[in-house]
Amino acid sequence: GLSSLTVRLPALLGACIYIGSCFLLCRWLTTSWQLQTIPLICLLWNPYLSDFYVAARGYGLALGCLVGATAVVARHRLLPSVGRYRTPDLARSWAVASALLGLSFVASFPFAFINATTWAALLAWTAPTDRKHLVRIVAASVLPAATVILTLASWTLLHWPQGELWDGARSLRETFGNLAQASLFRPNPEIANPLVVSLAEAVGPVLIPAVLGLAALQLVLLVAYRKQLDERAQRLLGFALVLLGAIAGAVLLHWIAFQAFGMLLPRNRFSSYLIPLTTLAVGAVAAVTNPAVMGKAAVPRLGRVLLVGALGTLGLYYSICLRSSYFYEWFTDADIKEVYWVLDWYHRRHNVTEVASKMPATDNLEFYRRASGGSRALAPFRAT
Repeated sequence: GLSSLTVRLPALLGACIYIGSCFLLCRWLTTSWQLQTIPLICLLWNPYLSDFYVAARGYGLALGCLVGATAVVARHRLLPSVGRYRTPDLARSWAVASALLGLSFVASFPFAFINATTWAALLAWTAPTDRKHLVRIVAASVLPAATVILTLASWTLLHWPQGELWDGARSLRETFGNLAQASLFRPNPEIANPLVVSLAEAVGPVLIPAVLGLAALQLVLLVAYRKQLDERAQRLLGFALVLLGAIAGAVLLHWIAFQAFGMLLPRNRFSSYLIPLTTLAVGAVAAVTNPAVMGKAAVPRLGRVLLVGALGTLGLYYSICLRSSYFYEWFTDADIKEVYWVLDWYHRRHNVTEVASKMPATDNLEFYRRASGGSRALAPFRAT
């Protein structure tokens, strides 16, 4: 039946896939438990992403499937024991990843560009050079996704009404700025004392720029020293570049669509994929500990130390922003359940039957109306 649990099942499934995939990817990046733990904390405890673990929306499932697909394919390069050129194993992995990417798109249509660019970047990274095997891998990477989309979303896409994609940003600054603001939103006074909260609020605004700046500097240094990198460091650098390439490609496609067709740029939940993919790329860069570079060049060694320190500080900041009583994007509706029961009381005591409401409160109130008995309660809520 209809309940808070049943409507959240897709999000919970997405959370399970996301958490498991992040755990495996962080384990594959390095053997150091410290360098496994710090990126994992940033991936799992980001307060904005954690909203989608339980919110009854499709974004959690879309995120989980996207990261899951990345993990399934990336293991063929990050783990030497798996092997890159064992075509049957790689084909099976790509079939699973393809189905996950298709499901990610079905769960959230705004993820279309990032799903496509992630597919292209991972395929370019793992595809065999032999033409015969390449055809098999491409087929395995396309057919499952096409089947999932055709089965689950074809009717919706063919009958999609115009004007539905009305929410979005008008500049890339707004896209990235909104994500940073959501990730750093409100240290929780129930977790940290007032002194720590005040310190976090003062330091918070510089944390994400510091992490990204140090990661970019370290990436440039690693590319400059790439001839001295060992095989493992080369794999980590390749993984970071694949993720950044997928992000850059998706942002470019969104920008072209915005300029050519007026389709607004993604923001907030529509661009939430930027957080885990960027975090994984930063984690991969931080995990490079190649002695040939770090032992002889002081600048990359110092840059890595600063990067790990900044990433750890960001993870600590995330940990004191965790919450369980409201969602960032629907903060104004945090008490909507209590509001519904007040309206229900007015219905039973004073025969109030219709109540005007506005989105997003309308959908939330309608859910509680149906879950509480529907026909025996208030009239259906409709947005005014």
